[in-house]
Amino acid sequence: MSEADSLDKYAALVELLFEKSDTDQIKWSESIMGGFEAPLAGKILAISKIDKPTGSAPDYEIRILRSNDYQLIDSFRDVTLSDYGVPPFGPFTTYYQSMKYIYEKIARRLSGADQALSDILAELSRTKDS
Repeated sequence: MSEADSLDKYAALVELLFEKSDTDQIKWSESIMGGFEAPLAGKILAISKIDKPTGSAPDYEIRILRSNDYQLIDSFRDVTLSDYGVPPFGPFTTYYQSMKYIYEKIARRLSGADQALSDILAELSRTKDS
């Protein structure tokens, strides 16, 4: 497989993760390696935020791991796609933005923040009408 094929597949993976980030189709959990992971297609898909010692914006990394021993099969970062000029999709102008959105959406879902905010808004809306 050529590097261009890999880049196209990386981009397609990010786009599909974005599309499914508002659903429960992917069973994310906190990863022992930091970030989040989900079992998919007999593998482990993981996403993590990589802080830089310089204090600049972090990188977001997606890893594909063997499910039996967590050995790395493949990985890429947002900069991998941007550096090779792969065009971003949807509302995003960079892969940094799309992968950050996915990461933060998973974090909010797992922490219960999205549900808590919805519950509070629903209750406030009910009390406003009475």
